[in-house]
Amino acid sequence: MEDIIEYIASFQFWKILLSFTAFWLFYLVIYLYQIAAFKHFSYLMTDYGLYINRGVFWRRKIIVPINRVQHTDVVQGPLERRYNLASLLVHTAGTRNATIRLPGILYQDAEELRNSLSFEESNDAV
Repeated sequence: MEDIIEYIASFQFWKILLSFTAFWLFYLVIYLYQIAAFKHFSYLMTDYGLYINRGVFWRRKIIVPINRVQHTDVVQGPLERRYNLASLLVHTAGTRNATIRLPGILYQDAEELRNSLSFEESNDAV
C-alpha cells in the first residue's frame, strides 16, 4: 500500500495525469470547433450561381457565377464513398482562388450541382 501512495505522490504520476488531461482538452476543443464549422456552413444554388457560406471565426461568403465556371469535378475518397458523401470542385476563370471546394455533401447533391453548373445549361454564348 505504501508503494502505491509513494507512486501517486511521485512527480511521474502528475506528469502522466497532466498529459492525459491536456490530450482530452485538446480533443474537446477540436470536437467543438468541428460542430461550430458544421453549424456555419451552407450553400445555395440559384439561376445566377452558387452561394457558399462558411467559417467559424472568420466568415467567408463566396459567390460563383455560372458564367465564370470553367469545369467541375466530383471527388470521393474512401471514407466519403463509405458514407455516400463527395466533394464538389468548381474551377473558375481567374487566378486568385480559382478553385472552390464544397466538401462533405451528399453524392447525389454533388452530381446535381455539377449538372447545374455545367456549361451546356448556362445561357452564356461565346
